[in-house]
Amino acid sequence: MIHIIYMAAGNSRRFGSNKLFYELDGKPMYRHLLDHLIEIKDRYNKLKNTGTNKPLDSDEMDTDTVIDTYMGTDIGLSKKDGKKTKNAESNNPVIDITVVTRYREILDYCSSIPDCHAVLSPDSEKGIAYTIKAGIMAVQEQKKLKKSSEVTHHTAEKEEYYMFAVADQPYLKSQSVIKLIDRVIKNTGGKRLAFSLRCGDAVGNPCVFNSSLIPQLLSLEGDKGGRSVAKKHDCVYVDIADERELMDIDTYLIR
Repeated sequence: MIHIIYMAAGNSRRFGSNKLFYELDGKPMYRHLLDHLIEIKDRYNKLKNTGTNKPLDSDEMDTDTVIDTYMGTDIGLSKKDGKKTKNAESNNPVIDITVVTRYREILDYCSSIPDCHAVLSPDSEKGIAYTIKAGIMAVQEQKKLKKSSEVTHHTAEKEEYYMFAVADQPYLKSQSVIKLIDRVIKNTGGKRLAFSLRCGDAVGNPCVFNSSLIPQLLSLEGDKGGRSVAKKHDCVYVDIADERELMDIDTYLIR
């Protein structure tokens, strides 16, 4: 199971206005990456055993082609190897999204999206650590609610991961997100605990953490983000070709 926590709670002193609502290519900036993540979630949670053997990281591949190259496993997207693999349980999503925000417009946008929960986090103005904590707590609360409403079955615990994505990376491609997810899936037995994207020397979001690192993430304070935790655990870097994908909108526009 992969819980995507989409952090859309900040503003920007450098930007001069609320960058989350900056109009970019016909829609507010916060929706660019969020809409990609929703499409990946929806298609993955419904995915059948179909696909091709086209390379994952081709810049020419559109979202449909990238996702159709992948097939379901128990926790995420894994490259098809020619063998028929059992689909994930249809009633249980393998990817869900939690959006953390301070803005009613974003809450309203998420309200009708399946497997996408949005929570208000007024404390996020104190620093990104508060957004991270709010996302984790919201996921854990949703898990409790789900567990209390289900009939108890004795099943093996699935490996859980938390992916943190930020709303000011509008140029991040679906291909790169899926490539990161796929690397996490190959981490059988939870041997590696942290994963992140990289382009050359530039390291960026999203970051993915094994659930065993949740106590360390909850101990963060102020503007200290998850990167400090990832560095302690021999982070696995997934390389992409276009550095623009890792740039926040502030950096990209003032270059």
